[in-house]
Amino acid sequence: MIDSLTTALAILDLAVAVSFIVLACRRRSTLLPLLMASSLLAAFAEAIVGDLAGFQDHEPSQGALRVYSAFGHHVGLWVFLAWGLWGAVIGYAAVTAAERRWPARKIWGLFVLFAVLDWPGEAFFSHIGAVVYHGAQPASPLGIPFVWPLVYSAAFLTAGLVLRWLTQQFTGYHRLLFLPLVGSTIAGLCAFAAWPAILARGIDAAPPLANLLGLVSAVLVITTLNTVIRLQHPHPPAQVATTHKKTRHSGGHPSG
Repeated sequence: MIDSLTTALAILDLAVAVSFIVLACRRRSTLLPLLMASSLLAAFAEAIVGDLAGFQDHEPSQGALRVYSAFGHHVGLWVFLAWGLWGAVIGYAAVTAAERRWPARKIWGLFVLFAVLDWPGEAFFSHIGAVVYHGAQPASPLGIPFVWPLVYSAAFLTAGLVLRWLTQQFTGYHRLLFLPLVGSTIAGLCAFAAWPAILARGIDAAPPLANLLGLVSAVLVITTLNTVIRLQHPHPPAQVATTHKKTRHSGGHPSG
């Protein structure tokens, strides 16, 4: 049943991915295809993230849509397509927010929205055995440790914000250098911010300690995302408007 379901998801994801590419071509936007390609390639980090987070993907049966195996993880094509779509959607939402200069609270709203949406999605796959978390984990409502939807959502948002900034600095074929960005961001955020939760599994922590370490990880994740958002918005919108007003009144030259 799981093989049939994951194969159907792969076909559905592929259809949506093609639609995204067509839409990007009509709008003459290279950023969405770049985000999608980077998110697809990020699935090569699935085995690493699985080892860190302590989850195991369902092993596809022989002859099914399996792309690679590493560290005891067998990654099917559906994982690549799911990463590609989810990463592109969250990343592009972050790009749109930055381009339209959304206030920080709205970007935080995106973070909460995608984390909430990720939870039941992962819970469904956990329920059918497609993804199973193991070891000492923080509190796991619906079978999903609370810290990991926060990590994944923050990582995709961070990747989108950083990629948008980088594409402003580089053009042409140089942008291909950013293809590993999404996978690097997710694996990096796991190591940098989620290491307390990873440590809980490593030391086989009792539930109270695992919950505490999970909360520490959540704080580190939120602090990291907050830093990235602040770098995207070095000045509050009100301050920027005041600066522009002073510039106009001073004859086009900034005061001071």
